[in-house]
Amino acid sequence: MKKCLKCGNPVEDGMIICPSCGEQLRDPKEQNKFEFVSIHLIRWLMVLSLTLPFIGIIVAFSIRKKYPLISKAVRKFSLFGVLVYLLILFLAMICYIAMTFTGVSFF
Repeated sequence: MKKCLKCGNPVEDGMIICPSCGEQLRDPKEQNKFEFVSIHLIRWLMVLSLTLPFIGIIVAFSIRKKYPLISKAVRKFSLFGVLVYLLILFLAMICYIAMTFTGVSFF
């Protein structure tokens, strides 16, 4: 007999759903494969959110019901990405203004 990972109650071999809590029972090999895939998916979503924050926000809102924790993390990274872009824009404007007043030109 194996135990349910969620509630710890013993379940018979071959059962798909725990009779006590309703948790779907998986083979540990399948569970590790799922965790491996989900970790890579989360990393990919974080990189997407930082580099293309507006697409990250769209993705976060589209997955918010099915994966609320991942959606929250993607939203945070997207907002951080927006802040980084705004900081870069601000620094570029300062450089432009400084070059305009000093008369320095690259051309």
